[in-house]
Amino acid sequence: MAEGATVSIDGGGSSTDLLLLDRSSSKGVIVSGGRTNPNSSGMGCLEEFDRLMSSATEFLEISQEKVDEVIAGLAGRGNPKNRKAFQEKLETLFPKADVRQINDSELAHRGIWGSGAGYTILAGTGSVGIGTNGVGTVYFTGGLGHMVGDEGSGYWLVKTAITELIMNERSTDADLVQLREHLVKHFNAANFDELLTRLSNDTNATFLIASAVPVILGAAENGNFFADHIISRGADHLTELVTELHEKMNDSKGDLLLGCTGSVIKNSVYYRQCMETALLYEFDSVEWLESPFIPVYGGLVLSSAGITLADFEQIEIAHV
Repeated sequence: MAEGATVSIDGGGSSTDLLLLDRSSSKGVIVSGGRTNPNSSGMGCLEEFDRLMSSATEFLEISQEKVDEVIAGLAGRGNPKNRKAFQEKLETLFPKADVRQINDSELAHRGIWGSGAGYTILAGTGSVGIGTNGVGTVYFTGGLGHMVGDEGSGYWLVKTAITELIMNERSTDADLVQLREHLVKHFNAANFDELLTRLSNDTNATFLIASAVPVILGAAENGNFFADHIISRGADHLTELVTELHEKMNDSKGDLLLGCTGSVIKNSVYYRQCMETALLYEFDSVEWLESPFIPVYGGLVLSSAGITLADFEQIEIAHV
């Protein structure tokens, strides 16, 4: 590899990973830290980049000035104010580097497909569909944020369940009562009203709400009709993101190889099965593809060094 160093950043609303690769030695390090999305944590959260970079350079024993390129996948960059703040912060931190901002979901997609063509569905706290064609053009569907979109995401599944429980607060239906009790227990609340008050007053309610997605998925798997209906609706929404990608990219439908990323869809076989059922109305077959590497590796694919997925195994990267 050429001289210099590459930084890849996966910055999100719940945590941030920074990967520093010394290209001359093919050695790198990943340092993890707190939130770096100003939408949920304010502009002060950008100081986390300083701490992460300090730890990374100290571990590799190289100068920060050696960094000549930064690929930053950042949640919250859709806001022009945030995008400007990100750029100013990173250019100050890396004065000799070419700084490139991309959507944080593209990092995960690149970690699955490299520089090639493919489709990926991301469903974690949020949701988005990502596609790339043979010439490298990137397409997105969804990803509008929890206020207006993110259907099928962990946040959406739990919020939908809570909203419908509120609408049916007087119901004695066994499945509704069971799910209400499970959510109250998950949030360690005395009752459903206390649960609602706690969520309303929490400044990080988005992530707190999304934390309860195992409750909804578990209830659905155990035969709770109400929870299963919500999971099916979520799977339908995610399927729409994939079909919209195909329409945007003018691709023919047939056998579908679909990249899979995000904690909700990756960790739940049941949710993938529900989505697969919906996808089979549109495609001849469905096969899932996952990456063994965390999303921050995806930035290396976009680096000037021309790193491929096969190279990931050859690079010595510590995670501290």
